Amino acid sequence: MEREVDLEPLSGGDGIAFICDDRGNILQLVRDQLGVGTHWQRGRSLTLLVDPGSRHKLLSFLLELRTEKAAFDWELNVPVNGLVRSLYFGGGTYDDYFLVIAASSRDKVVKLYDDMMRITNEQTNQLRAVIKEQSVLTHAQQQNDSLIYDEITRLNNELVTVQRQLAKKNAEQQALNEELKRLDNLKNTFLGIAAHDLRSPLANVSLAADFILNYWETLSEPELKNLIESVARQSDYMLALVKDLLDVAKIESDNFDLDIVSLQTGTFVTEAVDRHLVLAEQKNIQLVLDKEALGPAPADPVRIRQVIDNLISNALKFSPKGSVVKVKSETSQKEWRFSVQDEGPGISAEEQTRLFQYFARLSPKPTDNEESTGLGLAISRRIVEAHHGIIGVDSVLGQGATFWFTLPPEP
Repeated sequence: MEREVDLEPLSGGDGIAFICDDRGNILQLVRDQLGVGTHWQRGRSLTLLVDPGSRHKLLSFLLELRTEKAAFDWELNVPVNGLVRSLYFGGGTYDDYFLVIAASSRDKVVKLYDDMMRITNEQTNQLRAVIKEQSVLTHAQQQNDSLIYDEITRLNNELVTVQRQLAKKNAEQQALNEELKRLDNLKNTFLGIAAHDLRSPLANVSLAADFILNYWETLSEPELKNLIESVARQSDYMLALVKDLLDVAKIESDNFDLDIVSLQTGTFVTEAVDRHLVLAEQKNIQLVLDKEALGPAPADPVRIRQVIDNLISNALKFSPKGSVVKVKSETSQKEWRFSVQDEGPGISAEEQTRLFQYFARLSPKPTDNEESTGLGLAISRRIVEAHHGIIGVDSVLGQGATFWFTLPPEP
């Protein structure tokens, strides 16, 4: 590295501090109180510097840094001056890079990390300058992408201007252009959110795949299985997000046709419960068909199945182990009513007002950290409304929730 960060030495320490990229490659050794400078050079991978038995824990440490922005209390074995020592690792993000601390005790890790955070503004600028030198190519690519985006935005704005000029000719053209503008804004919003939501799982898949590719011979079978399962989970989430975005695109472009048939409600709710029994068993949740009304209802089976599956899967996501989820179907002269009742954390009145919006992010969290695209309930609302029904929720914070939707009776 051409320039080094000039930091004041610490007294009485026995730790190290260094900057690395998101793959664990060292960019600069900032503090060295262990005398490892001859080995911990720029460009060296942490996977080659820790003891082979600690490599899987190192990957987990880097993944936690990426997702949580900070990680502490990780004990790894590291060769130091011919001896293998147990060091405690911790750190946090620094711009797009990681500042990592290692010392002989948890307290010393925290102290060294706090001291690093108290560096002067001038030192901070020097540190950023060093990091910037390491990412010249990346920044150049980002600048190029920014220019392309600006050009696309400029062309898009010119197109909107032309559309507005044409819309002045008559009211019908004006209404059409307003709709095109709304869809364009919605598209830009979805693309921005999708790019943000896909960035982290894509990076995690890339990191896990890179680790498998380069170090698979040193991994045990359980470690390799855990990495592959991580790739599968992240891939399933990204596939679900893309699928939901395609559904939203169809709905918002009015390319949303229903195939209405006479739906047999008894078979419908029974099969819906059966599809989710395995997931319920995995979470030790009792999923029951509490009440079943038989008869026909006018509906598109594929789309209404999408609604009931979303409500049941959400109930299982937010329900604690050992709880009960009840599915009901009821009928009257006015409507069919389907409901899913859980014993989860419930939803506050304020958050209920945002529940069926696109990308709604609420305070309750899935009990097993399951992924969610934030689109399922919004899509369900549009599907139910297209059937001339209503969807809603009855909930008190801390007392579970009952999600329900209605369908009109058979003519």
